[in-house]
Amino acid sequence: FDLMVRERVVPNHKTYTTLLNAWAKKDGKGDMDKVDEVYERMKRDYEGGNKSVRPDGRFYSALSQIYISHGDAARAGVIIDKMARDYDNGIKAAVPQAHLYADLISAMARANKPYAAEEYFQNMVRAYEMSGNERCRPNTVCYNALINAWARVGEVKKAENVYAAMTTDYNNGNVSARPNVITLSTVIRAWSNSKHRHAASRAHAMLVDMETTYEDTGRMKPNNIVYSTVMEAHARRGTKESAALAFDLLQKLKSRYAATGNDVDFKPNVWCYTKVMMAYESSRQPQRVLDVFDELRRVYDDTGDKDYYPGCFTYACAISAWSVSSLDDDAVPPPDLRIAKANDVYGRLMTAYAQDGHEEVRPDNIALGALLHTCAVAASDLTSSSTTTTTAAKDTARTKVKTLEIALRALKHANELRLSLNHTAYEHLFRVVSLCMLNDRNRSKVVKMLWTYCTRTGNVGPVVLTYVKDLTSRDEFRALAGGRDVED
Repeated sequence: FDLMVRERVVPNHKTYTTLLNAWAKKDGKGDMDKVDEVYERMKRDYEGGNKSVRPDGRFYSALSQIYISHGDAARAGVIIDKMARDYDNGIKAAVPQAHLYADLISAMARANKPYAAEEYFQNMVRAYEMSGNERCRPNTVCYNALINAWARVGEVKKAENVYAAMTTDYNNGNVSARPNVITLSTVIRAWSNSKHRHAASRAHAMLVDMETTYEDTGRMKPNNIVYSTVMEAHARRGTKESAALAFDLLQKLKSRYAATGNDVDFKPNVWCYTKVMMAYESSRQPQRVLDVFDELRRVYDDTGDKDYYPGCFTYACAISAWSVSSLDDDAVPPPDLRIAKANDVYGRLMTAYAQDGHEEVRPDNIALGALLHTCAVAASDLTSSSTTTTTAAKDTARTKVKTLEIALRALKHANELRLSLNHTAYEHLFRVVSLCMLNDRNRSKVVKMLWTYCTRTGNVGPVVLTYVKDLTSRDEFRALAGGRDVED
């Protein structure tokens, strides 16, 4: 470029655009300071009389794309606004096209700045209304980007309002703004993530609308991602009715998959099964969780299809389902059965990891935490329940011993797997020890061991300190705490 200038060859906007892109791609990272220098140099060149470098739509587009790709959406917005002003001032080649606004709105969405995204969308609407130029008319991509901006921050009502405006715009003749699968999926996801009490029913209703539209027109084909998103909404609802609806969606997805000759869009994969398990877990139906998990395992064992392979998170869900208390719900199984079921699922996870060696089934903090939580809840139930016979008292004592063994074995596995348990897991461990061990020398040894582990990893919270204080004498606590008193 410098040689070109020295040779008195007049650069034009294409020359500057090429130079901008070169600096933007320098060393794979770009040099934005140089990009800014080129832009300022071009403006001085134009102001000095070189009319061939008057910025046009392609130049502004390239510059705004550079800023967006380097995470500077604000600068890109400034460029697009200037582009709109130039267009208003008669530079017709500077029309801000819809795809630029879409990229800018998407960038604002990724930055969780929905109000900025809304502002740029309205700027685009005004630009279209003033110019009548179809190239800057809001289209499906622009509307979807704005819906996503509101959905990402949980503003589901505003996301749905944009969807309603989009539908109205399309019905009024803007054929480029036709809602598509992404549109409905984004609004459904927004409802799924919402804490609104009608979120699940609203998400489900929108899925039904998609199904109806697909059956009538062949458009709006709902895929397994949409189905699993609605299943998750039902899981968040946490009622038996929602769990039943989530299960019905899984059955419908299975039927569609078979009826369409195994259309991959309708494939009920591991995440669909897991979301149904989550729905049954949140509605306190542990046996139903296990039933769905066992079905998933059978499907994988029969087909060998990796899309059905349950990973550690799915196992953790099947374990966590048994961490419910039977004290306030007669339908919940007794502690001994819950401990046995949770430990069995955890054993199956360990076996899968030993046999397959896949990282997907490597036991992690979530699975171990779920098992320890189940142990802690069971220990509390055992301690709180009243025993009226000697036999019942012996059964309770045996279950407490078993609960303690499982919890300490989980700690051993965590060390073998080099996992660093969090403070909540240690709270569960201390809770089990306090409820399942007699005040003797063995308990003191276990407390000291647990204290060593949790202090080594910095996981000593106030609850752990309370347990340690209650499980030790003042002198024992001072010895564990390096000479400090409980009050310190």
